Amino acid sequence: MNTTDRRTRPCSHCRQAFAPEQLIPFQDELLCPVCLDERTTVCSCCGERIYKADNSGTDAIPLCEVCYDNHYERCTHCGALIHRRDTYYRGDDPYCYDCYHTLPAQGINDYYFKPEPIFYGTGKRYFGVELEVDEGGESDSNAERVLDIANTGTDITSLPEFRQADVIHLHWINQGMLSLKDIQRILASGKPVVWTMHDMWPFTGICHYSGECEKYTSQCHDCPLLLKPHHHDLSEKTFHKKQKLYATAPITFIACSRWLESMARRSSLLQGHTITNIPNAINTNLFKPRTKKFAREKLHLPTDKKLLLFGSMKITDKRKGIDYLIEACKLLAQQEPELSKQLGVVVLGSQAEQCKSLFPFPIYPMNYVSNEKELVDIYNAVDLYVTPSLQDNLPNTIVEAMACGIPCVGFNVGGIPQMIDHLHNGYVAQYKSADDLANGICWTLTEGDYETLSSEAYRKAVTTYSEATVASQYIQIYNHITGKNA
Repeated sequence: MNTTDRRTRPCSHCRQAFAPEQLIPFQDELLCPVCLDERTTVCSCCGERIYKADNSGTDAIPLCEVCYDNHYERCTHCGALIHRRDTYYRGDDPYCYDCYHTLPAQGINDYYFKPEPIFYGTGKRYFGVELEVDEGGESDSNAERVLDIANTGTDITSLPEFRQADVIHLHWINQGMLSLKDIQRILASGKPVVWTMHDMWPFTGICHYSGECEKYTSQCHDCPLLLKPHHHDLSEKTFHKKQKLYATAPITFIACSRWLESMARRSSLLQGHTITNIPNAINTNLFKPRTKKFAREKLHLPTDKKLLLFGSMKITDKRKGIDYLIEACKLLAQQEPELSKQLGVVVLGSQAEQCKSLFPFPIYPMNYVSNEKELVDIYNAVDLYVTPSLQDNLPNTIVEAMACGIPCVGFNVGGIPQMIDHLHNGYVAQYKSADDLANGICWTLTEGDYETLSSEAYRKAVTTYSEATVASQYIQIYNHITGKNA
């Protein structure tokens, strides 16, 4: 018997008759409240109502297909539903926290640092060190540019070169080159070790630059680079490993700058060890002044502009301070309109195109260059090298520019004031002052004797940073620790 009449309509599922206002439209159907509750649910992500049969999540976390695809994974091992922000990846395989930490170690995997997420692509989000720092990518090697626990490496003690050596000289040992265990094997050989430090990692727990953190002066713990800092985190564990490693080791530590030397002397890890500073060397036979007009024509740069150079492996790296340069240029545009008409900025590095619209002057972007001969042309094509870096050891770029006779402007931070002699071969600006950075650019190009600044920059580079000068300082170190006369 038909229970409906013209004043009622049937539920699409139970077929019971209801007044039209009692039925709820859903997709192409009309459902009574009971069937709606029994047969549908609401996506916990977007709030869209879906049939329970189409639920891509769980009873506790119902999901529409779109939200599941965009935001969730299933653990490869146990099948648990996990949000992408809580997912750990080994290759392309997703894992929940518990299953991931049962996997065998592979590179850096026991870390907790998670920066504010800034992702420019549509790929999966990976936990750990933000991979947009200094050459983006999704690899452990890029992560290690920020922190390193040195748990992977290569045993070099069996090499004939090692057995024949009188001195073992270490430089940058990270990114899987040498582990702490490998260094322990080197020290166990009894051979004296010279370790040239290019950043702070040898005397901190895990970081290459500590920023404002000074815990390394006593003992690393509660590391601000980690997502879940605590007293017994990775920084503390690695710090103790280094402490034990260095305790009786015959290591002479060399810093590339006086600034880094002063930081190293404050670290409790290096107490009792010999610490000195020797700068990096450059090839002054290659990096030297050349004809500016020829260099500009070769690079298709204007010959009627005063050109500033800013360079970074990755332009968007905040530590390199491009924001301060942009602000300084805006100040120059306001305060020095005549000079501004003559200015242009050569931006060298990955993603240089991104900043074209940010400067008030013409921008000439160039991709990152590793070929030294091309770098020589770039330095010689510009009038001024500006390095607003917020933390740096002894930037080779400053020395390279100076060797080409290019005055430099940079902040009073790290090893920069050791390289730039204020008002003598360039300008040292107040730290994080865009206004003084603008003053430095203006003074160098208009008030200072440019020819004298240029010649003094070249002289400083040749007398202080040439290969012969630096080599002689290292030979003295080798002679001292071996008792020989090389």
